[in-house]
Order: sequence, then C-alpha cells, then structure tokens
Amino acid sequence: MMWAVSGTELKSLSIVGAVATACFSVAGFLAGCLVNILVSYGGSSTKLTDVGEFLFYKGTLFTGGLALLLFFGGVAATFSKASLLKQIKDETKAISQ
Repeated sequence: MMWAVSGTELKSLSIVGAVATACFSVAGFLAGCLVNILVSYGGSSTKLTDVGEFLFYKGTLFTGGLALLLFFGGVAATFSKASLLKQIKDETKAISQ
C-alpha cells in the first residue's frame, strides 16, 4: 500500500530522526567523559586541589544529569517519530477508504 506522504511530513520525520540521533550521540559522548573522569579519579593516588574537587563533585553530577536528560530526550524524539508514522498511516487509510 502506498502512503500519501507530503514533503512537509517527510521533513518532519527526518528532523525528528536527526534530533534523536544527535541526542543519543551527545549523551553517549558525555557518558564516556563521565566514565573517563571516574576511572581517572579512581586510579589517581594524589589528592585533588580545591578546584579539582569542585569540578569532580559538581562537574560529574552536571555531566551525568545532562547525559541522562539528553538520553531521555532522544527516547522522547524516537517515540514522537513513531507516533508521526502512525498518524500518517491512519490518515492515509482514512483517505483511501
């Protein structure tokens, strides 16, 4: 069955897919940075400076929170794309009948 898909609908599907991919990519990068910081801290035998301590405790929380926020944003964008596809299918069935 052919779906009647306009250019605007195709662009919106592409944009939502690109946003989801970007969210997952940045979240993965931040998660990698977070793991690198934690492993480096665990393997270090020297004491942190005041600035290093602030960045370690506050920076890891910020980086982890941002990574989670972006991951859930990617999941939301993926579900949004699925609902757009379902809406296109439903509208096409209604038009063709």
